[in-house]
Amino acid sequence: ETIAVTRSRNIGITIILQSMSQLESKYDKKAQTIVDCCDSTLFLGGKSNSTNKEIAEMIGKQTINQLTYNESTGQSSSASKNMQIQGRDLIDAAEIAKMSRRKAILLIAGTNPLMDDKYDPHSHKRYCYIVDKRNPKRLHDQSFDFKAYMREAEAHKGA
Repeated sequence: ETIAVTRSRNIGITIILQSMSQLESKYDKKAQTIVDCCDSTLFLGGKSNSTNKEIAEMIGKQTINQLTYNESTGQSSSASKNMQIQGRDLIDAAEIAKMSRRKAILLIAGTNPLMDDKYDPHSHKRYCYIVDKRNPKRLHDQSFDFKAYMREAEAHKGA
């Protein structure tokens, strides 16, 4: 309900989940309403079969035209052609489960789904400013201490 109201007032909300079941366990039947109110879904990959099925369903189907041609020869030869139109998931839950960890799927309402490479933050020109012990190119060894900064700012204010 809150998400629908905020959306009607042009306010954006970002919901981050590891699995759709997290939403279902917390909100039960209202979980689907919450998902329905989200214009965009960014799927970064996951192991949950139910989530993978839901993502496959959200992506949709493609139409496949299957042409079958049968010919028999002999005393009474005959030939037949049959055209069938079938639907197939663009990507099924098993394919989603096997998706490379470097890939992401973006679903935006009113557009076709997009599968693309995830952005590699290591390639960003400002990555060196991230304080991470695993980052050999880091320029700083300590993260920003906001509380210490505020104490110092207050001390300078009084001086």
